[in-house]
Amino acid sequence: MACHDVNQQEEMAVENLDPKAGMRFTEALRVQLDVQRRLHEQLEIQRGLQVRIEEQGKRLQKMFEDLLKARGNVARSPEPDVTVGIHIELQDVVVNDEA
Repeated sequence: MACHDVNQQEEMAVENLDPKAGMRFTEALRVQLDVQRRLHEQLEIQRGLQVRIEEQGKRLQKMFEDLLKARGNVARSPEPDVTVGIHIELQDVVVNDEA
């Protein structure tokens, strides 16, 4: 069957639809488009959240690396209060990021 014949059959099928069925079909398409729009919006939100999660992971990794470096320096440093200051700074960063 040629493409032209298929198109003609589809057009005839649409023309033969009961007006109520046509309205239901149109409404179903409208609802489907609305659902697709909402899903697209949710996907964009999820992408944004994923970027934020990755950035937060990088910040945490950097904080841990800095902490390990500082602990290495503390082992060689005569000032034991340095680790307390780092701990307080880390708590401030965590509290500020949660707010």
